[in-house]
Amino acid sequence: MVLKSNQARGRWGEETLRRVVEAAGMSAHCDFTEQTQSGENRPDLIVKLPGDRLIIVDAKVPDFEFLGAMATADEAKRAEFLAAHAAKLKATIKQLADRDYPRQFPHALDYVVLFVPAESLFSAALEGDHDLIIWAAEKRILLATPASLIALLRSVSVSWQQHAQTENAQKIAEAAREFYVRVVKFTEHFEKIRGGLDRANSAFNDAASSFQTRVRPAGERLSELGGGTGAKELADLQPLDATLRLPPG
Repeated sequence: MVLKSNQARGRWGEETLRRVVEAAGMSAHCDFTEQTQSGENRPDLIVKLPGDRLIIVDAKVPDFEFLGAMATADEAKRAEFLAAHAAKLKATIKQLADRDYPRQFPHALDYVVLFVPAESLFSAALEGDHDLIIWAAEKRILLATPASLIALLRSVSVSWQQHAQTENAQKIAEAAREFYVRVVKFTEHFEKIRGGLDRANSAFNDAASSFQTRVRPAGERLSELGGGTGAKELADLQPLDATLRLPPG
């Protein structure tokens, strides 16, 4: 069998993990670790959560000796094969728990996900040890198959979408506050212009009043005495009644 070697099974597990991440649409929020040295104490996948939290995922593929149980009609022999398979997965779980990834990654969740890349591997282990899931959970290890990991990652994807919407709403609120501040400043400039126009209007009316009461009568008197040029009559300057104002509020 092609997957007899540990290295081949490891590559298969990692490749299946990548496909699961892609299927869940989570590639943008997942960091894979390329295993360059045997025994390197690094997880296969780090899933980023909103709020700088992390989910640690390690892909593990036990050997396929349990397949012998599928080929035998002897129930006792079959149960023996399945129990041995479950025992090997339990040993893998213990090794993963001993690595204590949450201590290495302070922002990681308390539980580490152990990814089993085939449903048959998982179901056979459960048949060999019905308490396997509870036993693993006590060691803060969550067992996941492709289907359950996709469901988990889709939930994380939804949380990222909600996070993006919240951030966008915050940005809209910030933009609205900034717009309001700018509108207030803009109206302050209009207030200054209105003040200038009011002063100009007042000055014009003062000048028009002075013209009507002092200049015009003197001009008309001069004209009556024959001292005018005869070209044009004096203008009739009336005060301005209009008052500029901004809309209320």
